[in-house]
Amino acid sequence: MTNPRAETLPVAHPTAVIDATAAVAPSASVGACAVVGAGTTVGAGARIGPHVVIGRGCRIGAGAVLAPHATLYDGVEMGEGVIVGSGSRIGPDGFGFAWDGAGHRKIPQVGGVRIGARTVIGANVTIDRGSVGDTLIGADCSIADLVHIGHNARIGDGVSLDGMTGVAGSATIDARVTVGGQVAIMGHLTVGEGARVARWGGVTGDVAPGESVSGTPARPVAETRRAERLTRVLPRLIKRLEALERTVRGRAEPTS
Repeated sequence: MTNPRAETLPVAHPTAVIDATAAVAPSASVGACAVVGAGTTVGAGARIGPHVVIGRGCRIGAGAVLAPHATLYDGVEMGEGVIVGSGSRIGPDGFGFAWDGAGHRKIPQVGGVRIGARTVIGANVTIDRGSVGDTLIGADCSIADLVHIGHNARIGDGVSLDGMTGVAGSATIDARVTVGGQVAIMGHLTVGEGARVARWGGVTGDVAPGESVSGTPARPVAETRRAERLTRVLPRLIKRLEALERTVRGRAEPTS
């Protein structure tokens, strides 16, 4: 993708493979060597870049853009104006396995992925499909490069996820949350509306709406800063403690 984006004429390249049951709007464009699967619909003005692969039964909203080499697995739905960066994979199976005593057996992942309007997804992002039910990404979200979102996660409207962040399966991130880079968010917890998670944070429990947290485990920013200050002075405190212990032992020893 370029900024500003170059205009593309509404045309399907001769090398594109479009299933006979797919419905591509006349004003949409499909690039060289792209694949559009059976039963998929591509909305007006959408632009499908070269080497993009779109599976079966997908819904691509009007004005959406898929950059070169992006992949949409079966059953992915994208609202109008969604942008997907190069190399991103939307809808692969989530991490679902069960131990049967002899090995890990794969559990079928039968859900899908739904992405709200105008959400921007960077390059090399992975969003897993739901195991049961859908993985949900809200409208007007900003998802930076190299983010991973696990199966059945629920991301609210207007959420911002910075690069290299990981969101585990079944986590809920409510509307207008801001998450810094390289943050890890555990599964089955909730980050409340308008909360902020500083870079390098490790979220291991629920975060209250509007709260700002940092550190690992993530806790209120003031508490994290206090802990960091104490950590820096620990070597000096240990030396003082050792000196006091030597003094006490010296006084306790009998004199000859």
